[in-house]
This record gives sequence, C-alpha cells and structure tokens, in this order.
Amino acid sequence: MPRLRGAQALVKALEAHDVRYVFGLPGHGNMNIFDAQYDSDKIRFMLVHHEQAAAHIADGYARISGEVGVCCSSVGPGAANMIMGLATAFYTSSPVLSISGGILARQAGRGQLQETSRAETPTDQCYTQALQPFTKKVWDIQQPVRTGEIVRKAFAIARADRPGPVAIEYPWDLQAEWFDDVEIQKPGDYAYGRGVRADRETIRHAAELLVAARCPVIVAGNGATLAGAGDEIVNLAERLGTAVAT
Repeated sequence: MPRLRGAQALVKALEAHDVRYVFGLPGHGNMNIFDAQYDSDKIRFMLVHHEQAAAHIADGYARISGEVGVCCSSVGPGAANMIMGLATAFYTSSPVLSISGGILARQAGRGQLQETSRAETPTDQCYTQALQPFTKKVWDIQQPVRTGEIVRKAFAIARADRPGPVAIEYPWDLQAEWFDDVEIQKPGDYAYGRGVRADRETIRHAAELLVAARCPVIVAGNGATLAGAGDEIVNLAERLGTAVAT
C-alpha cells in the first residue's frame, strides 16, 4: 500500500467494506476524517444537525438495508451525544459502526479540550468506558498501521451472532500522521466464528412442547426477522393453529 495518513487509511477501509453513506457532524476532532472522505468517490457524507440523530439514522439504515450503518462525530460531547442512538441499536440488534474523534494521543490525561478524562478525575472515566454497556466491542486506535485490521474486525463483530453496534475512537493527531505499510483488509478474506446454535435435542424438545400445548403461542423476536425465518414461523403457526406475536 502507498503511504497514507491515518484518516485516509480509515476511509479506504470503509470503501473496502462497500460503505456508501456516513451520517454525522463535522468537528475539530474528526476534520481529518472528513477531509479524507471528501476525496472518496464511493462514500457520500450525510450531514445531520445533532450527533444523536446520526446514530439513529445509521440504525435505521442498517435495519432497512441489512448493511452496517456508519455514523461519525467529533470528540467529547459530540461523541457522547451518539450514545443514546447506539443504545437503541444495541437493544434492537442493528449492526452500526460509530466512529468518533479522540483527544490528542500525546496529551491524554492532561485535561485538553473536551477530554472526557481530566487531571482531577481518574483516567479510566473516558468515552470508551461509557460505551461499554451499549456496544459489542470498542477500539481506541493508538497504532494507525492497524486501522485496516480494526475496521475489518469491527464489521465482522457488528454482523456476527446477534448483530449490534461497535465503536472506534481515533485520536485526531494520529488521523493526520503519515504511516507506511497500512494494510487494507477486505471482509471476504477472513472468517469470523459464530456462536453455538441450539442442538437437535433442544429443538426437538421445543417442538414437542408446541405440539402438546392446548393453546400454543409463538413469540418471535427481531432475531427471527434478521435470520429470515419469518415465513417459516408463520407456516408453523398455521399448521399448529396458533397465533404469532412479533
């Protein structure tokens, strides 16, 4: 790969995953990302008026398209504004990638502009900690040469098993630095393990309970829709003479 800035590597990694839209709001902490995205002829930036809206729109896009929705914010309060949208995506199993600017890596812990961790507070009280309950995985990129690898893992984890949001924080000074040998990894080149499925005995037992029930009811969650099993559930309900709640 040619020599790239950290932000350029990020955008090229998004292109490799066929990202068409990024929903967000520019700010001082992510301007390098938007500069790199401006040069892309594959990704269209969709401006919002609040970062929370960016996360909600990315969630809606993921539900409608089946693809990973991508949202982007600046550092500090702007990034924190996305948390409610990411929480919604988490509980509705929507694959969303949140990208936020991070404080200057070389000044971490010194209370710089809009830093979540400040000198008078413990350094673990940071934005990435705030994301932990509402995301499947969070990365703080401190080695930009790993940008392609991290983006590939983010997309894989967002889609795997029960889909959900993931997040990347990228320090704004590292976004601007030049790096050699940044590998842009494509999703098809790597496999990602899926969770354990119900065994045959468990499925057989569930079927026996349904058949034996006098008033069977099937409560199918969003996972049935995501798995494309809606028609099969409706057919099963018709055969059992029962109702389906979704």
